[in-house]
Amino acid sequence: MEVISRASKKIMDLWSPGKPKETVYRLFSYVLKMECEDGVLLENAVTGELLLLNPQEAEQLNGLPCAYDAWMDRLIEKRFIIEESLKDASIVDGLRRACRLTENSRNITGYTILPTSACNARCFYCYECDYPHIAMSKETADKAVEFIAAHCGEKKKISIGWFGGEPLLGIERMNQIVDGLTERGIAYASSIISNGYYFTEDTVKIAKEKWNLTNAQITLDGREEIYNQTKAYVNPEENPYKRVISNIGHLAAAGIRVSIRLNLGLHNYDELALLLKELAQTFPDKKLIRPYVAVLFEDMGFVPFHAEGGQLEQLYIRRAELKNLIGELGFGGHGVSGRMGKDGLPSLRPVHCMADNDRSLVINPQGRFAKCEHYTFEMMVGDLDNGITDPAMQKEWKTTRYFEQCRECVFYPICVKLKNCAPERNCTKYDVDDKTGEARAAMRNAYSAWQKRKAEAEQKKADEMNAAAEAAEQEDEEDEVPVSDENC
Repeated sequence: MEVISRASKKIMDLWSPGKPKETVYRLFSYVLKMECEDGVLLENAVTGELLLLNPQEAEQLNGLPCAYDAWMDRLIEKRFIIEESLKDASIVDGLRRACRLTENSRNITGYTILPTSACNARCFYCYECDYPHIAMSKETADKAVEFIAAHCGEKKKISIGWFGGEPLLGIERMNQIVDGLTERGIAYASSIISNGYYFTEDTVKIAKEKWNLTNAQITLDGREEIYNQTKAYVNPEENPYKRVISNIGHLAAAGIRVSIRLNLGLHNYDELALLLKELAQTFPDKKLIRPYVAVLFEDMGFVPFHAEGGQLEQLYIRRAELKNLIGELGFGGHGVSGRMGKDGLPSLRPVHCMADNDRSLVINPQGRFAKCEHYTFEMMVGDLDNGITDPAMQKEWKTTRYFEQCRECVFYPICVKLKNCAPERNCTKYDVDDKTGEARAAMRNAYSAWQKRKAEAEQKKADEMNAAAEAAEQEDEEDEVPVSDENC
């Protein structure tokens, strides 16, 4: 048995190593299994640990469930096999609660800030179509800085996600906020969700040098004609599609990662594959260009659409096809789940997102606090003047809900469903297929990286042995005493 990727120390500190007992054991429900050239890979979706079993060990595994035997010891210790009587989902629930308790902190280190809720586009599917268009005032921005400074903790380090509307319409407030943080010695990094229209070369320079921007998410709905129709920009100064594509290039050239969200609906079913191929030609260095596909939710925006009959199923099938194409075209980081560990391997997720995380807040342009970027003017929990004023609402955002099939799913440890999230956003079998594909790809990648490290270590050891042998041989030659022949 070989350890390919180690278990999370944090999880194993909470879930102590298993101890063998004289009882019946079985495979833990949240273990992914995949054959490889050297045997079988096992990945624990709770701890994140990845193991390689040789063929003999894999054959023993096939005999489970069965009574305890000595060959089980390491797998019991690492929680890959457990006592038959235990309830797997209850174990995960307990670990999740424990993780939440250990992360209990009064510090707030993650902020989503809306410098404005106005937007220069009119996407037909926008869920913010009924929101008021409000610009953050100078006074509110000053209060935001003071609040952040008072709640960032001793490390004085935070992350900011700029959001809108179109946040670049509020660039003055963005500059004001980061200037205030810098004056107070607060370190920060930021990301942004933007339509990209205003990311000129000068703005990109500001983003890199002043905002410490590391990632920009920009949505593309298709090539020029489809994109321009879908975005429906208000009084554009030039061709929006060409301008945004150019701006994506400016961002990548500055070393800023660009996540390109491809919103898939009935209006662009066949268009996105053509767009991806065009992007591959436009950006031959794809390292910082990371497209991903999202199926549009129904009943949202100015013109809600309804997928009928098998249409929704076809959209999910199309999403899978587009994901494969993204990989084939060589783009970086083409996973979409956002629920895997640092190596891309599944591991226990204690919270769903910013909404149920006490260390995250959304600050809207009025200076009021939300918990979700999808609800920036409703279900508020407080404001900059008074802090958290509705702890009951904050607690409601933590309320989870599950269906029975969720608890039986191998991805239950990485999946947290919130009561306040729209029901139609629950995963389908296509989402499970997506997660399975991502997990298996991560297992293969980790295994390949391990093989490479092993080969390099063996080569290094061989080189050192050869060097030592050559040195010893040279030393022997130097120690030889020449024999003189006095008769010559």
